[in-house]
Amino acid sequence: MATFALSRFSVGGEQPIKVRLLFEPKLAVYITERQWHPSQKFRARADGRIEMRLETKGCKELVRWILSWMPDV
Repeated sequence: MATFALSRFSVGGEQPIKVRLLFEPKLAVYITERQWHPSQKFRARADGRIEMRLETKGCKELVRWILSWMPDV
């Protein structure tokens, strides 16, 4: 599992991208207890999943981070 902050992904000259992720209920507490990125926002869904939204520039590193959570995101 990832143990680093997404704020590392905000470097470079890339265009900002809006990201929306949906985490399975078993990760809800762990994901919401951490500061992954300064722009992060969470929304609890009725089915127990957590929606995470953020805006960042570092797409390549972000994709790696997302893939580290598979298949639960």
